[in-house]
Amino acid sequence: MITLPSKNALVVCCLFVLISCGIKEKKKDFYSTKRGAEKRILPLIKPYRAISYDNLDNWKVTFNYHEVHEPNAANADSINVIDSVIVIKCNSKCFYAGNYYPNLWVVLIPKHKTEEMFLIEEEFRSYLTGIGIQNATLRKSEETFMEFEENDQLPWRIDTTYESKE
Repeated sequence: MITLPSKNALVVCCLFVLISCGIKEKKKDFYSTKRGAEKRILPLIKPYRAISYDNLDNWKVTFNYHEVHEPNAANADSINVIDSVIVIKCNSKCFYAGNYYPNLWVVLIPKHKTEEMFLIEEEFRSYLTGIGIQNATLRKSEETFMEFEENDQLPWRIDTTYESKE
């Protein structure tokens, strides 16, 4: 004669199966995360992102490889990603080489770990031309974030082969 397990044993077995089958918390993708604890996030190219901590139009980008200045460039007013290259325009309180400047242009190339800063727009544009980027347009950071939040789509969603592997 076959005896059936008790109801409690069946419930415990079912719970075990459900847990072991992977009821997992969905891990957020780098390019889909928009908000964190009291901050707004605008993903650029991994590992770079612009972050606003005050819900105002103040966006910061952390630099990973450049050693001349402090880790953040404040007020990244305009931003874009073009052909795996991040371009940024800071309008005020831009810290570079121990000083604050009213304007700073930045080029980040994650796959080469390149971070270049320019105090003169013509030098910035010339550098971009030298790496094959003609007529780079910059997008207002705040407007770009609002578009990303509304449409769930980054305007520069890139081919992930250009991502830094760090």
